[in-house]
Amino acid sequence: MRHIERVLAVVGAVALLVLVVTAGLLFAGSRPASQGPGAGPSAAPPGSPAAPAIESLGGDDAWAQGTQLASDRILTSSGELRDVVLVTRGFRKIGGKISATQVAVDATVPFDTVERQVGQDVDLGHDGSGRVRIQGVYTVLGRSFDVSGVGTVEAAGDAIVVRPVSVRLPLPDLVSGPIERLVLAQATIREPVPGLPPGLTVSSLAVGDDGFRVRLSGADVDLSR
Repeated sequence: MRHIERVLAVVGAVALLVLVVTAGLLFAGSRPASQGPGAGPSAAPPGSPAAPAIESLGGDDAWAQGTQLASDRILTSSGELRDVVLVTRGFRKIGGKISATQVAVDATVPFDTVERQVGQDVDLGHDGSGRVRIQGVYTVLGRSFDVSGVGTVEAAGDAIVVRPVSVRLPLPDLVSGPIERLVLAQATIREPVPGLPPGLTVSSLAVGDDGFRVRLSGADVDLSR
């Protein structure tokens, strides 16, 4: 399976095991989606997709009207997610393809996950007012500068976007202004939510003390990619 480390492919395979082999799910770091913090996406995928005819299922094919799974922590080669809750409608495995008619995911992307994606010695955090605290080393006109500032956060497709709105440099005011404007022009951060397959978009995004809290959703999502 291509990119097997993708989060939903992993969770999808677990869901299939739950539905076909056993009536319960027990694995480290997981809990029933109806209990505990992060009990589930507050806006679960709507509707009840039509079930396929049983005669159309062959071999190891399987279909489930809905699944709900939760994990405190998921690690992939592209980064870490925490407090993950997955809800699907129309979960199905047909041949070698695993997919779902509708998918909703709630998760926290830790600051250090985005920091590793960005590089540049960037340090991110919550400024306490819903914005992102930014510290890093930026190169302007062939010189490296230690920069601190704050930025707003927004969603763009499957990505988290941090746009600096103000920065500070350890320079006299006379020369810092022009350089700060150059830093603002190049310091925007845009990184995809790690470990997820194509077809999901960020529908809500907020900054918390432990990272970026995201909600993603999508329709006809291929979980085997």
